[in-house]
Amino acid sequence: LVNWAYDPKRVKHKWLESAFVPEFPESELYNIIRGRVVNFDVVFSGWYSDEPEQDYEEKLGKVKIKIGGEAEPAKSVRSSQDWSVAYSLFARAMRFAFPHRIDEIDDYGNFIHQKFAQNVSKYHSRVIAFDKAVRKRVSRRRDLLLSDFDQFSDL
Repeated sequence: LVNWAYDPKRVKHKWLESAFVPEFPESELYNIIRGRVVNFDVVFSGWYSDEPEQDYEEKLGKVKIKIGGEAEPAKSVRSSQDWSVAYSLFARAMRFAFPHRIDEIDDYGNFIHQKFAQNVSKYHSRVIAFDKAVRKRVSRRRDLLLSDFDQFSDL
């Protein structure tokens, strides 16, 4: 992340030029590149959308023109199945970006799937909220991994 922070735009372009880049919303690539929380609602909506992403940015001298912007996602993650779709796309993108974190990513996915299995479906929204809180905490603290489960008991 430290190396990527110097020129995230270049990192994104190199990523998109790769023949092996996983399918993932471009708008969320910067969040991965910068170590920020990925919005699973955007990832989930993007999976089912047949519309191209609307953001377009052009620089004319010192002036940057941006067309589009962040709209509300058409779909949101509301169930364990929705979460699984979003997480599998997120996991592929993370494995591509950080191959050394494969075990962490897989362990965390299993951890959250166990949380879903331990709760009846009417409480799945709590598991989804817990997942968001965990990913937010990990994005803010460089000393934590998604697999540091004992660090999330207060969430």
